[in-house]
Order: sequence, then C-alpha cells, then structure tokens
Amino acid sequence: MELLGLGHYGAPDGPTPFHLCGAAPPPVWARRLLGPRLAYHRPSLFTADPLLADDPQAGGFERHFTHPSAGGLETQLIVSTPERALLEVLDLVPQVASFHEADVLMQGLSSLSPRRLYALLADCRSVKVKRLALWFADRHGYAWASRLERGAIDLGSGKRVLEPGGRLDSTYNITVPREMGDA
Repeated sequence: MELLGLGHYGAPDGPTPFHLCGAAPPPVWARRLLGPRLAYHRPSLFTADPLLADDPQAGGFERHFTHPSAGGLETQLIVSTPERALLEVLDLVPQVASFHEADVLMQGLSSLSPRRLYALLADCRSVKVKRLALWFADRHGYAWASRLERGAIDLGSGKRVLEPGGRLDSTYNITVPREMGDA
C-alpha cells in the first residue's frame, strides 16, 4: 500500500515490514537483505491465484512498479492492487494488524474499483476477510461499496469472534471493537 501511496504510517517499533505473498518463499538473498522486516505469507485467500492474473480487462490483480534500487538501478516489482492489498491486510486482522490500523488504512481508499474488489471478494476463501471488507466499506460509506454485488458474495454462516469482549455487528455476525461504533 505504501508503494502505491496509500499507506498511512510505518510500524510502531521501527521500519515498516515487507509483507510478501507467493506460492514459494522469497529467495535467500531477499531474506538476508530484509531480515526480520520480511514477512512471508502463502497465498491462501483465493481459490484461483489472481496474483498471476494481470490482464487489465480481467480486473488487474497486480501492478508492475518500477522502484529505484541501490546503485541507481531500477527493479521491477509486482505489487498488489489496492483492492487485493486491502484484503491481504484484513487477513492479518487482528493477529498482526489491528482494527485501528485497518480502519486508518481504509480511510484512504475512497477510489477502489468495485469491479476488481467484487471479483476478489467472490473468489476469496476467507469468510472473515469478506465480512471485514464489507463492514469497513459500510463504516466509511464509500460510493464504490454500493456498487458491489453483495448477494453473490458468500459470507458463510455463524458468528466470528474477531475482538474478544467486542460488540457483535448483527449485519455481518462479527465482533468488532466497542469503540468503533456502528457501521
């Protein structure tokens, strides 16, 4: 999100970690270079792997980003689109990212593509992530949220306790922090 200009603040205790998703762990040189700042996640959010689908007509689930490297060389990075990155962050709530961090991040996402986000939500395996994405969208009242075909997104059944001691949101059957108020 930070490479796309959508990040809000770094990690509270030092430099921002790099979260990488992929079928295989990053190469040894990357782990040596970034050390503990590198967090690797296997892509398990989606039934198909949209990380590999970069056809703009199909939703463009990744972006190629040219980043200056040491020595003045340029490196071609493949980064998630804001829509995919949002779901990847929500997958980390509350174990790695807090509700507050996700909420602050969501405040800057007023221009997401409903077509791209719907495609990702429809393919997403995580009921928690889908419910959180819709809950945060409702909370912030974005225009793009009303254009999502919600009836076609499988939200599963049953309640999900995401915040022990929180309040139950009856629309999405998830517990959220009490201080966040109604969506």
